[in-house]
Amino acid sequence: MRWGLLLLFSALICAGCFGDDGGHVTEERGKPSTQALELKPPVISERFTKLPCPAKPLTTIELVGCAEQRILRSDKAINSETRVIFARLGTRAAKNRFVSGERAWLAYRRAVCLSRADVYEGGSLAKLVFANCVAAENLTHLRDLRRFERNLRPK
Repeated sequence: MRWGLLLLFSALICAGCFGDDGGHVTEERGKPSTQALELKPPVISERFTKLPCPAKPLTTIELVGCAEQRILRSDKAINSETRVIFARLGTRAAKNRFVSGERAWLAYRRAVCLSRADVYEGGSLAKLVFANCVAAENLTHLRDLRRFERNLRPK
């Protein structure tokens, strides 16, 4: 179990190292790619199929659907806030650090929520615990981003 978590966390970290890196220079035949030179704000996009959320959820799948709806709403708010912050950061180095920090937070969010869901591994509650954890982590992160954005406002 511990090795599995360690491997998962390592894979998540490495996935950020080899994917679209938000502007770090990569070389192809000795020349930086133009895509790598373009630095963009980080964007969260979930990989699940959105489930419906009824007015009065009763089943586990309905509760998961409602948690997913909360995740998608908070993802949208986080994406909006990160665009504002990114635009206010003055240097390319600051923007790179911000993008790296957001990627690290996303890897942390996934790892910690998977760990919390491990208590119910193999059961129907695992997905619900994971989704509720992600929704809660998103709200905490959104508060942090809003505080950061207030500190970046021109005085």
